[in-house]
Amino acid sequence: MSKQNRKAPPYSMLATIYDEVMAHVDYEKWTNYIVSLFEKYDKKPQSILELSCGTGNVLLSLTSKKYNIFGLDLSFEMVRIAYEKAITRNININYFQADMTCFSLKRPVDVVICLYDSINYLDDFSKWQQLFDNVYDALVEQGLFIFDICTEKNSMKYFSNYTETGSGSSFEYLRESSYDRKQKIHQNQFTIKFDGDDNRYIESHQQRIYTINEIQNFISQSHFQCLDAFNGFSFRKADEEALRVHFVLEKASLND
Repeated sequence: MSKQNRKAPPYSMLATIYDEVMAHVDYEKWTNYIVSLFEKYDKKPQSILELSCGTGNVLLSLTSKKYNIFGLDLSFEMVRIAYEKAITRNININYFQADMTCFSLKRPVDVVICLYDSINYLDDFSKWQQLFDNVYDALVEQGLFIFDICTEKNSMKYFSNYTETGSGSSFEYLRESSYDRKQKIHQNQFTIKFDGDDNRYIESHQQRIYTINEIQNFISQSHFQCLDAFNGFSFRKADEEALRVHFVLEKASLND
């Protein structure tokens, strides 16, 4: 049988191999950093929602802290895998499939997080507005919204005309990355071949790269107060030399 290239939606095929491809990511470090932000702003959350939760690695790590945890992702396959991992570990995490710009909760949570530059998938200001409105409604008064972005410095330094190949338990993949500095678009294309399947599945992922000032401008037009923007996993003030920036926002008091 001849081999065929088949286009696949983002994270439909990649979801099944995601944990092996991203095995290098230190989710425990990321979790500890998020918890340190709670402590820095004297927050003692009981409930946390993660947007674009992927296969649930951060949320699984957070369960050791005894929070009431929720996770959503646009990809059904990512949510399915996250749910199965939680069930296997006999851990109660409330997962559901939804778009982070269009979701609702039965009751508000204390903290919303959106990590691993998932927010860079929002490619225009109107989507940021929708996101901020949804998160605002999902939070208790003075609740925190913590998210990170990857920067142009990161795209230029590590992913401009970048190629990576790898294999796992029953697959091999090719990742091709490029960055269009004029359009501010970071493109990742994954070509995935599974053992026993003659097809090659191609996923194209596109992220918009923003400056810190652009993000600050978006925030200024929302109902959130930006408490800080930090360089990487530190408490240093972020600048355009950072590879990753974490923003910490607070829902404005209803009395303000």
